[in-house]
Amino acid sequence: MLAALRERPLNGNYVVSSFLPDVVMELKARSAAVPTGIICEKAGQLMRWRELPAQYIIVHYSLLTRRLINLMHDAGKSICLDGE
Repeated sequence: MLAALRERPLNGNYVVSSFLPDVVMELKARSAAVPTGIICEKAGQLMRWRELPAQYIIVHYSLLTRRLINLMHDAGKSICLDGE
């Protein structure tokens, strides 16, 4: 996937995301320039958002609270809403 992004750069109009924290960490280790996101559809998946090198936290709407939004913004993360 990284090779494809290098061959055809998208001018920053993309985020590579995964449900798996290890995938996000591996992507960042291979290319710091690739914008990454972690997808969190369940409360248990939110446990690691602070320690991941993801710029985007993609949160299911049912998990989003004002406090969580404030915490993520204070940590410099962008939030994307995921839902039905």
